[in-house]
Amino acid sequence: RMDLCLENLFASRNLSQAHANFTSLPAKYHPMLIGKLTHVALGGTEADAHLVGDLFAQLSKEWCSPEAFERGIISEVEALDDIVLDVPRAFEYMAIILKGAGLDKEDGGLSRIASKSINGRQVIRHVILGT
Repeated sequence: RMDLCLENLFASRNLSQAHANFTSLPAKYHPMLIGKLTHVALGGTEADAHLVGDLFAQLSKEWCSPEAFERGIISEVEALDDIVLDVPRAFEYMAIILKGAGLDKEDGGLSRIASKSINGRQVIRHVILGT
């Protein structure tokens, strides 16, 4: 069911449908889907990062906790130093996703997440500067 959520979002780019698919899943699966969405967006285009960031912004309002976002995104942040070798703009894409999830506003969240990357300062710089 999660793979269907992924396929539908990136094929249709329909945030309303993606929101409905996400919220129909039990909360215990949210971090896993967040991780998968982040992974696809990091390996894609800037438009994909914005799509996922926009979805996360909607979900962060009432459906998904900051903890679920952090748990879902953390493994991708840990791999970011390798991802950037293939996707030079991966730090920028991660900044878009983190801001969408509201983790830039979460007390200590950005620092905790950035600490998982060897180049954590890059993550923070892109979030703060918006580049």
